[in-house]
Amino acid sequence: FWDRAEQATRAAAVDLGLHLTVVHANNSRYQMRTILLDLARHDAPPAYVIFEAPPAFSTEILAALAAARIHAVALGTRVQTGGYEAAHAAPSPYILKEVFFDQVEVGRMQATALLAAARARRAGSECRCSAVGIAGGRDAAGLARTRGLKSVFAQQSEYRLRPTVYSHWKPGTAREQANIALHRYPDLG
Repeated sequence: FWDRAEQATRAAAVDLGLHLTVVHANNSRYQMRTILLDLARHDAPPAYVIFEAPPAFSTEILAALAAARIHAVALGTRVQTGGYEAAHAAPSPYILKEVFFDQVEVGRMQATALLAAARARRAGSECRCSAVGIAGGRDAAGLARTRGLKSVFAQQSEYRLRPTVYSHWKPGTAREQANIALHRYPDLG
């Protein structure tokens, strides 16, 4: 996911004539905190920073960036209605936006798109097929997406949702699990 997001961001930066530096924290909220706080203390800080907000440190990070006069956009996660994992920093002209992704809705959108593609592929044929949910992980975001997926499948009768398996956000593991599911459930649609 992040590789594709980075590619799209780089293409947009080229189109807009912007200099872009992408820094990866390797899924470590502690490394993310260190990188961003170092940016705030840098002699020549960037004008803008867009970052995925690690919940435990978001307020501290946004405050440091605002104090350094760095414009910031924090991307956070809402894992259930009303439950936010993001900063609640004091208002500042340097905090441009806090964007929240509803992971349950992401799961619903993914399931809806996959069902539409499966139905289009099977156009004209009757099917009582199975589907397997391969979730990213058992973390809050993965479980929330799984709830969204299950809610879509519960509203239709054409496809039977088999047990959900978890890939721990690793594409290779997801491919292995898909191959196992193809052999275990020959009626996968």
